[in-house]
Amino acid sequence: MLSRVIVLLAAFAFVTACEAKPKVQVVWETDEDKTKEEAPGTSEEDLRAAYEQRMKDRENAPEPELNPEEPREKGKLVWRMGRKKLDSIYNERSEMIAMLKRLKLDNKKDKAIIKKWIKPLTEFGIGRAVESMEKAPAELCKLIHDVRVPTSEMIAKGRTELERLAEVEKGYLARQEAGEDVFQKEWDKWEDERKKWSQPVGAGKRLQLVVKSMLEEALVLAEYGPRRIQISLRDCLTKVAEKPLELDLAQDLLVKVIKRAKWYRDLRTD
Repeated sequence: MLSRVIVLLAAFAFVTACEAKPKVQVVWETDEDKTKEEAPGTSEEDLRAAYEQRMKDRENAPEPELNPEEPREKGKLVWRMGRKKLDSIYNERSEMIAMLKRLKLDNKKDKAIIKKWIKPLTEFGIGRAVESMEKAPAELCKLIHDVRVPTSEMIAKGRTELERLAEVEKGYLARQEAGEDVFQKEWDKWEDERKKWSQPVGAGKRLQLVVKSMLEEALVLAEYGPRRIQISLRDCLTKVAEKPLELDLAQDLLVKVIKRAKWYRDLRTD
């Protein structure tokens, strides 16, 4: 009798222990992926598309009704809100001009081109009076147009020769790998040629770095200047952009200024 009771108690305890275990839900990898699906419109592609649409709508918005007596339309916000940036631009440009003056060029024609443009590039500025700011877009676009012709030619002729020298170098290296001697005088001549043709490329790019600096100044004008000046920048720089600038940094900034000049932000509320 006692043994039967013990067996029954053991069986009851075993059943109770089994029932007390928590149920385990198996989640397969495919099910887990489904739970992590993004809500509609929140994917990176959707957010990017929405942002680009907002930018497009902003650029194509109707012209705002402006009060000519507002500080922005009088040109008063350019230096009030952009002074720190403008001071930085002018300091950096003065260093660029100083480097241009010290630039070593063996070719007298290239040297004359650099010397010719130092003074006009140094004198450019948007000014402080609104009348000067109104003239700045046309002056900037003319400078870019006039400077890009000789600098593009300098860069192009240098690049052509440097590309030729790159092929010469490949030939020398191939000869060495084949066990053939390449004399030091051949390498010396190659190095002299490389230095010679690197000069016009470097000089042309340095001139276009100054152009980039002027575009940074134009960006401040597009950000805080009167709407009529924004429109002038947009229209004349769009024509300039029909042919890309040689220097990628300058070209990227050119596109940025044009985009910024397309829309107006009310600085009284933003």
